[in-house]
Amino acid sequence: MKKPLVISILLAIAPLSFAATHNLDGRTLTVDELWAISAPGEKVAVTPEG
Repeated sequence: MKKPLVISILLAIAPLSFAATHNLDGRTLTVDELWAISAPGEKVAVTPEG
């Protein structure tokens, strides 16, 4: 298997393996978190404050 293919496969399954829940509270959303929550498999919750 060629390296680019292996890297592509790992990147494809990584979001499913390392998904986190991001809590939107109306105050602390960062650009990095915005990118993270746009990845497949990420979970988002809105807090009462949000």
